[in-house]
Amino acid sequence: MNNWAGPKYLVAEGDTYTKSPDDETYPHLMVNYVRLDRLPRFDEGWAPALAALRAGNFFVTSGEILVKRF
Repeated sequence: MNNWAGPKYLVAEGDTYTKSPDDETYPHLMVNYVRLDRLPRFDEGWAPALAALRAGNFFVTSGEILVKRF
């Protein structure tokens, strides 16, 4: 029944509500890899990245491994 609706996409985000000086930030954050044809120019805004996210051209990982191409 879960597949009856349209596709569902969820991007990762990190919540750091309170941090003490001893806390490490990066081990607790997830990474979003977004597939783009090229790096957008500044004057293009967020449109190319948002279009890729809407199309599902991304994946989420905890970032232990750097993925150069997917």
